[in-house]
Amino acid sequence: MFEIVDDTNTAQTQVTDNVNPPSTADLSRTTNKDTIWVNSGNSEYTALNNEEIEKLKNLLRTLENPSNACFLTQSMTGNDLMEMERLKEKLATEFETKDLGPLCYFLRMEVARNKSGISVSQRKYILDLLKETRMPGCKPVDTPIDLVKKIGEQKESTPVDTGRYQLLVGKLIYLSHSRSDIAFAVSVVSQYMHAPCEEHVKTVYRILNYLKGSLGKGLYFRKNETRSIEGFTNAN
Repeated sequence: MFEIVDDTNTAQTQVTDNVNPPSTADLSRTTNKDTIWVNSGNSEYTALNNEEIEKLKNLLRTLENPSNACFLTQSMTGNDLMEMERLKEKLATEFETKDLGPLCYFLRMEVARNKSGISVSQRKYILDLLKETRMPGCKPVDTPIDLVKKIGEQKESTPVDTGRYQLLVGKLIYLSHSRSDIAFAVSVVSQYMHAPCEEHVKTVYRILNYLKGSLGKGLYFRKNETRSIEGFTNAN
């Protein structure tokens, strides 16, 4: 299944390399002085062969039974529509494909278009995160972090679930790709993933409070011929 985006000139490719196990002859040349080692190597190589054969059998069963087939959703990007159409036709000769049309939702990102450009947001991702943390009805705040109150490593503090903290911060890091307004706050809380305390968790929750009040924000790519990136800041 393929989704088309014609506003960029990037392409994504995934490559998988298969590494073949060493042959019995190679093992014999390097261990010909130790018969026990050679026999052990032969047995291991035979076991590997049997495992690969079993994998091949499973693959054949999948091909024989369409209900076990695998499905892949992939996006295609580029600025040459004719070349993209030729690529789609080529892929259709090798695989059973379905064109899903313009990209709308991919990797938890929502894509919308108008005549002047493209917007990318993660509103649903934020709502799911608020629901996961039991904060769908939390009170919004105007800023993602309290700039007056500084946080750091607390020597005397209440310990928290490190794994839970790392999971939340990791999700916020992914969200910051489309929400640059929380990038600084997320960079601060990510510094304490090795030993978080209650104060750090409160800072993470403040970011969630801020997201609650700014669900519609995201990135907007205006339609123009310029390929350069411009940034603005009021930092000293």
